[in-house]
Amino acid sequence: MLIAGAGSLVSPVIQNLFSSKMSMNILIVTIISVLIANLFPTRLKKIEDTAFAIGLWMMYIFLAAIGASTNLTDMLHVGPAVLGFYLIIMFFHFTFLVSLAKLFKLDVYEVIISSAANIMGPSVAAPMAASLGQKKLITPGILVGILGYVIGTFIGVSIAMALT
Repeated sequence: MLIAGAGSLVSPVIQNLFSSKMSMNILIVTIISVLIANLFPTRLKKIEDTAFAIGLWMMYIFLAAIGASTNLTDMLHVGPAVLGFYLIIMFFHFTFLVSLAKLFKLDVYEVIISSAANIMGPSVAAPMAASLGQKKLITPGILVGILGYVIGTFIGVSIAMALT
């Protein structure tokens, strides 16, 4: 809550600095979160076990809420075209992953979890690692997914600022 509040306070200043009408809240919250996690890891270590369990349950609730809000009519209408596009992307993704896994002799679980984090984000990588019995890969899967979100947030905001 403190990070979100700080982001709301700093966001207008950044908006004025860049002369932008676009809200910078998500960008500021992302920066503050990453900074705190990297500057104070020992202080945050104390809450790791509790936060991990709560976070995992929250991800399950998130996935259930997303599934419950599915509109089956829209999915059946638009779904086949999206599925075809997705299958093409997945074919190239799979080919690339198998090539890298063979080249670097990676563990199959590492490849599966990193692929899930790459494609669907941390909210899917963590439950997938847990369901595969790879508890040691839950945190790396979450971190890789979050790193993708951080990088994607900055790229998305940069593109939006360039287009406006």
